[in-house]
Amino acid sequence: AFHISLQIQCPMCQFVWCFRCHAPWHEGLNCKEYKKGDKLLRHWASEIEHGQRNAQKCPKCKIHIQRTEGCDHMTCSQCNTNFCYRCGERYRQLRFFGDHTSNLSIFGCKYRYLPERPHLRRLVRGSVCAGKLLIAPLILVLVLALGAVAFVIGLFVFPVYYLCKKQRKRSRTGMPM
Repeated sequence: AFHISLQIQCPMCQFVWCFRCHAPWHEGLNCKEYKKGDKLLRHWASEIEHGQRNAQKCPKCKIHIQRTEGCDHMTCSQCNTNFCYRCGERYRQLRFFGDHTSNLSIFGCKYRYLPERPHLRRLVRGSVCAGKLLIAPLILVLVLALGAVAFVIGLFVFPVYYLCKKQRKRSRTGMPM
């Protein structure tokens, strides 16, 4: 008789999983029993108690994480992914566009700014982002133009200033020109 093992271990991360149902290895449970328990876990995690979900899934490795205290910024203990406990999204940060805690950032948490009005929130955040994208080149051109004007003025003003200072020094000492 030919026997195939259903327990598979990844040689890279050593994770053990079930070949039949592609879930983590479930010793002592058949696949159907494991899936039923997994369904109960998902149902429990999505329930709201004390104003928050019982647990949130890591956006990368999908394990459930329960918050007992602290802020919304979570770090997964399995894969070190930073994410928001309230909305489940990864933390992204681009200085120019803001981060997940910014109310007007396109990367901001949906629960921080107008959570009941998603269309208005997207419109406002998109407008702020578009404004930044339009204004940034104008500010850059303005800074470059002012720098160029200062450079050109410096090319003419400093030599004239130097000559005038030299002229004054000669006239004070009474030296003939």
